[in-house]
Amino acid sequence: MTENTDTPATPSLSGECSNCTAPHAVLYFDPPYSPHYLCPECFRRQTLYDGANAQLELLLREAVAAWQSVWGETYPRPDLGERFHNLGDKLEEEEEAARQERRTRTMHIQPPMSAQQCREALECIERTRAPLLARRAALEEGI
Repeated sequence: MTENTDTPATPSLSGECSNCTAPHAVLYFDPPYSPHYLCPECFRRQTLYDGANAQLELLLREAVAAWQSVWGETYPRPDLGERFHNLGDKLEEEEEAARQERRTRTMHIQPPMSAQQCREALECIERTRAPLLARRAALEEGI
């Protein structure tokens, strides 16, 4: 029987997934939380998340640098944490309003029919239904 020689300095290369407890997860280094283990599905999700966050950070750095080059001398740099928190809240509210509008719009695509339109629709159904029912009855009698 082999003895487990893992120490905090030398973790095992595989273990149980830290997210979903799946077996055969691989070692993943994420500096604030290192080391931990991720199964293939969680690893894929984590790397996509890391890539998306890295791109967002790069875009924000460029946007803040551009803003500061224009406004930096006349307007002090704002508390970015506070500004982005407020912006995040505002974006969430706008997204929820847009979702609500899409739901409402799909419910009201077809306007309600008037009484006259209902009568005309029923008459049309009866006109097309009567010959079909007669043909069906004729077929059933012939069988």
